[in-house]
Amino acid sequence: MAEQKTERECAMEAERLGNKLKSAMNSGKSQLVKILKDISDALSRVGQGEDGGEIKDLPRKLITATLLKHKEKEVRLYAALCLSDVLRIFAPEDPYQDDLVLKGVYVAFLDALAHLKDPSKSTFECAHALLQNIAAIGLCVPMLDLECEGADALVPQLFETLFDALNPSNAGLVEEDVTKVLAIMIEEDESTSPEVLHAVLERLIQPMRGENSAAHSLACNLVRKSENNLQLAVQHFLTDALNARGAGDHPLSKRYADVLEAVAVVDSTSLVTVWPVIMDELQNDDEEARLRAVRLFGRILSAPGSAVARDFGNYLQQFLKRFNDKCTAVRVEMCRWGASFLLCGNNSDPSVAREVVESFDQRLLDFNQEVRCASVSAICDLAESFPRLIEPELLKAVGDRMVDKKNSVRRLVMKRLSAAYRVYVARFADTETPPAEALRFDWIPSLLLKGCYQPDIKYHVVEPILADLFPAKVSMERRSTYWLQALCSMDEASSRAFTHMLGAKLKVQRDMREYLSVRQKSKASQQSQGAEEAAEEVDAETLARQFTKVGSNFPDPKKAAGHMEKIHAMKDGNIFRGLSALIKPDTSAAECERITDDILKRIGSKNPAYEWAKLLLVKLSQQPFGREHVCRVLEMAVAAVVDKGKLSSVTAALQHLVQLATSAPHVFGVVAKDLTSLVHHGNENVVEMACRITASAPSCLDGTSTLQGGIIDRLKVLCVEGTGAQAKQAARTLVWLACHGKEGRGHIKEVLEVISEAARDDELLDSNLPGVLATVSVVGQRMPALFMQHVDDIETFIVKDLMARPLPQSPKSSRVSSLAQMQSSGLKALAIGCTRSQDKSQAATRSAYTKHVVEMLRSILLVDANDMERFGSAADAAHLRVAAGKAFLVLVRSTPSFVQPDLFVSTSLLVIDSPAEMIGKFEHGIIKHGLPQAFAAPLALCAVGHDSITRKTAADALSSIFANLRRRSVEFRERYASSMDAAALNRTALTHSAEYTLPYLVFLLAHHPDLPSKETGAANNGVAYRPFQQMVSFLVGTLTAGSKQCLPAALKMMRALKGTVDSTNVDLSHGIYVMSDITLLVLNKLATQKGWDTGQFPGQISLPKAFFTLQERRAKGDPIDEGMAPRVGDYSHLPVGFELKAAAAPKQADGQRSKTAPRRSRKKDPKTPLRKNVAAPSRRLPSRAARRAAFVDTDGEEDYDEDEDAMMEVDGDDDGANLATFGLRREPTLELPAPSGWKGEEEEEEEL
Repeated sequence: MAEQKTERECAMEAERLGNKLKSAMNSGKSQLVKILKDISDALSRVGQGEDGGEIKDLPRKLITATLLKHKEKEVRLYAALCLSDVLRIFAPEDPYQDDLVLKGVYVAFLDALAHLKDPSKSTFECAHALLQNIAAIGLCVPMLDLECEGADALVPQLFETLFDALNPSNAGLVEEDVTKVLAIMIEEDESTSPEVLHAVLERLIQPMRGENSAAHSLACNLVRKSENNLQLAVQHFLTDALNARGAGDHPLSKRYADVLEAVAVVDSTSLVTVWPVIMDELQNDDEEARLRAVRLFGRILSAPGSAVARDFGNYLQQFLKRFNDKCTAVRVEMCRWGASFLLCGNNSDPSVAREVVESFDQRLLDFNQEVRCASVSAICDLAESFPRLIEPELLKAVGDRMVDKKNSVRRLVMKRLSAAYRVYVARFADTETPPAEALRFDWIPSLLLKGCYQPDIKYHVVEPILADLFPAKVSMERRSTYWLQALCSMDEASSRAFTHMLGAKLKVQRDMREYLSVRQKSKASQQSQGAEEAAEEVDAETLARQFTKVGSNFPDPKKAAGHMEKIHAMKDGNIFRGLSALIKPDTSAAECERITDDILKRIGSKNPAYEWAKLLLVKLSQQPFGREHVCRVLEMAVAAVVDKGKLSSVTAALQHLVQLATSAPHVFGVVAKDLTSLVHHGNENVVEMACRITASAPSCLDGTSTLQGGIIDRLKVLCVEGTGAQAKQAARTLVWLACHGKEGRGHIKEVLEVISEAARDDELLDSNLPGVLATVSVVGQRMPALFMQHVDDIETFIVKDLMARPLPQSPKSSRVSSLAQMQSSGLKALAIGCTRSQDKSQAATRSAYTKHVVEMLRSILLVDANDMERFGSAADAAHLRVAAGKAFLVLVRSTPSFVQPDLFVSTSLLVIDSPAEMIGKFEHGIIKHGLPQAFAAPLALCAVGHDSITRKTAADALSSIFANLRRRSVEFRERYASSMDAAALNRTALTHSAEYTLPYLVFLLAHHPDLPSKETGAANNGVAYRPFQQMVSFLVGTLTAGSKQCLPAALKMMRALKGTVDSTNVDLSHGIYVMSDITLLVLNKLATQKGWDTGQFPGQISLPKAFFTLQERRAKGDPIDEGMAPRVGDYSHLPVGFELKAAAAPKQADGQRSKTAPRRSRKKDPKTPLRKNVAAPSRRLPSRAARRAAFVDTDGEEDYDEDEDAMMEVDGDDDGANLATFGLRREPTLELPAPSGWKGEEEEEEEL
């Protein structure tokens, strides 16, 4: 092994080799490179300052231009390396005293360092050795002291060269040395030059940040390491840029926001002098300045990796106050920032995350719609990515904005909540849903359905959202599971909306099916032209009607019909075959998706009807509630039947199936296998709902299979032995099979024969009575001919057996006995049996039977007070009287001619003691079953002696009834306008109008048991009539609220009543006259206040003959003074001094006052008169004496009760940023209208 040379020997060797350089320059590249390598090798073994004295001529020989500017890069590289060793050895002395020479050395260094880029090349090793020499003792620091020309550019060039040379491929080898070299340069420099600052900052931001990640990392390290010069330069740059708003001289001034964000992420503490500048901007009075500051600081806080929120918590708290800024744009920006901040992972601090989320909650109630939208978006963004940050209550608060007064907010809520739910479903597509997540999201579908109530949304918007609620990867079983979870949180409003939407889908499917049939006929007629047997021709008008019918299912029917016509004109038959397949109930979800995509592709996105076609296909598809869904839900219900702990799941599933069966029975195919176990289940509720499914979709049992037969046998048993609800549904199923089915026509007949025989032989068990009576009621309603065949046995049993049974004598009992309940069911069955039959041969039997039923009801309704003991307890007596009243209403529905005055009065008076039951029955009967408007009059009795809730309920019922009656009247006029003369039409249409309620009200009040006698009423200025006047005012106020057109007819009817006598008791006629005058007074007072016209009614008046008998002359009132003529004219029967008092306005219940209704002001504008100056009503005025006798001394302030003023005001902040309830709107309470032309489930009889 050769002996290692000493440093002195190495130095001498280098000097010796240097003497050969001159000759080697003429020998070629290889010889020169070899000598330079040997020199470099020798110099590398010489330590710093050791034997520099042995190296005398080598430094001079190495700086020749021939070497430093040699055309071969290897020569230049090794020459630079040798020079670096020379500088190292001579340090701290400088072998080159001339600045120009030293500049040439550094230029050679920069040229050599550029070869660091590619580690795979041979030049990299030499360049790396050079870099190590420079880094070891800071060989480049003398650059800072050079004063020759061009020396100032060396330092920036060094930074640029090393930044460019560093890359991901060599970073592991050279990054440490490069960082050391540049850090030393920054620290040794008195101040960082703009060029160096630019080189560093440029690598922190895009695009260079993305182009070279290693250079970006180097720049970050320099910012962290250079705590003085560089950070100070950065602070000065950013401060100047902020003050100049990006208009500074530095090339990066315009991008100061990017630089600030980048530096803050690298080392937020390096910007301690910059943050106060931004905080000052946050407090600026100028809104634009605050907005810029919010955007800037929010961007910094939200940047990935930013620690500003943690390091400068005080500044974060100041920033969060901007959530309440008075500027709308600032609050919007804060909401956007908050979501971005938490989504970027800055949610590790629970207190900060909680404060931000609470700010979102406050902004949901902001007075500005843009802020509310921004808050909704922020919360939903978090709910999708970090649901744990959003409490269920907050997400539900977002749902509350569905009733926002702004359309943009409502639509955004639907869009974002559906997206959040979709993400939730996808997250747990293959796993069990955690209870906490289910609580957070499962209510969303229920809320989306409520969009049907919004006039600008309706089901046209809801349907596409629901159709796209589940990602494609979610299986049908999981979809059904999610729907069942959603049903558990579905309220009544959502349930109605769901049923309505299914009904609308059924209608559009039916319309499309009809159109396709007409199109097929049209196509067949065109193809058969010239053939012997030509097909039926379809004219253009028929097709146009079909287009119109299909278009009626869309928001813009006319435009939709035009689009349908464009689709019809297309020649591609696959489109129409696809439509036909789409409306089939057994088409799977996957097949529906494929058909939809194919049809849309064939129509083409450039077709004007393309977007409309997308909505059409959504409406036509039965998905997501097709036959697949029904089968899965049934399977889940059956599987849960065996587990008693999952009974609630079974109930929810069956309730959902009942809804589907009611609104879309066609999707129930052959489900007998699953229904078998349900109808035999031990739980009564499960059996009842299974029976409801069969009753709503009975076609699933129309067959001859063993399973179907087994279910029918079970239903026949339930008709007799089941509960009332089970028997009712079972009987409905059997009746449908008897009327429509191909099989099983005799099942219900067999059941009724069994019941009839058992009744005849007195073998009916008391335990079977609920089911038997329910079955009899269903048969009486839906198969009256069959009922009449067994009417004798049924009537005998109910009247002579059931109704004859003595009720338990327990006067103090407040509970209704079971026998009284059975007797009320018997009364209902008797009344339903009066339904009209198509079989005219049974007319006599039916007429006699109806009379018997009427007498039975009369015996209960008109029972004498002394005979009440036979009804047992007061509870039983009240229950039976109400049951008899309801039964009378049922009877009147089928036989209006039996509205007999005494029964009308006695039934109407039931509302006094049982308002909760009777108000709904009157409203439902008139609106749903066409009861005469006479039964709206009893609701006026609720105006006196009842609480505010009852009055409010009665007023709402009257509003609904009068609106329905007006629609009826219009329909009547349209129907008979061409077949009746004008006089007859006006006279007859009046009897269908809302104002025709008034004569019945007058009659009812005249027969009211509390109506004072003539003498009592005349005393004390007629104060005894005050309650009755309030009842009249109550009804008249609601009647005129919907239309002022009723006044002429109403006034004429009231005057006409004074030309009649009571048909039932002439002695009570004075009550009719007094009530008529009170009604006239109320109507005229109202007309005077409102300035309404009271002109002549163009037609004659017809009054119900059973109630009023027409006289030749109008009745006259008593004279005012003895010996004077009787009073004639309006108000002539009123007591002297009678005046009107306002009825108590219907109020909301205590604690239920609206939070959005402003307080009605008590102050009147002094310039505004209390009443309008209008001409007197255009009809004959009353006599002077009569006008003195009855006067009105009220003013406009008495139109409402004082309690009505007790409504909460909306307290607001002057800045407008904290209004708590602004933008809330009440959810509509009316039922959704059924789709035009759609007939849903047949109306069920009400429970008594």
